[in-house]
Amino acid sequence: TPYETKVILHLFNIATYFISDFNYLFPFDKLKTQVWSLEHIHAQKADKFTDKQEFIDWLQDIQPLLKDIESNEKLQESENLLEELNTKELQEIKSKLLDFYNSISNILNKDNIDNLCLLDKNTNSSLGNNIFKRKREKILEIDGTGEIELEGTKYKVFIPIATKNVFLKYYATDAQQIQFTYWGKKDREDYITAIEERLSNFLSID
Repeated sequence: TPYETKVILHLFNIATYFISDFNYLFPFDKLKTQVWSLEHIHAQKADKFTDKQEFIDWLQDIQPLLKDIESNEKLQESENLLEELNTKELQEIKSKLLDFYNSISNILNKDNIDNLCLLDKNTNSSLGNNIFKRKREKILEIDGTGEIELEGTKYKVFIPIATKNVFLKYYATDAQQIQFTYWGKKDREDYITAIEERLSNFLSID
């Protein structure tokens, strides 16, 4: 459930700080005072798109992931849709695009814990419905300043270490295969392994 996923990710962040730096004082007050939400690392809500470029970016973004986890059929379908977008108006094929989005929702497993991380509600809102690459750029920018601006108001924010690690590809086990454009099958596997190992070590500490 979303609640259980949040608990696991909270504990994963606490364990990461505890094991990596015994002198670090975890900001538990922020766990209580900030409203936390689950951020989808990859896979946007295509049904919320309003213009052609958003669909183009999304189709280009999911193609490497489809190549990772699915047969050539869906990959070919995404390529065909990209070609149609270049020659037709969005309204002519929007229903076809949404049908395709619905058909791959289960394949992408966007609601699995291997595609989720923790963010405070304000930061989550500021990221919007963006592709992985743009989310990564925004996360690094926010981490550098320690604040975000929403509707003219600035907010101090705390980005959990595991969330930063996700967008830095810290959990990747094959340095030769690291790419920063999408959240692939291997990224998800390495992330789950890191969560399992870190929590196992943390919970076994005397």
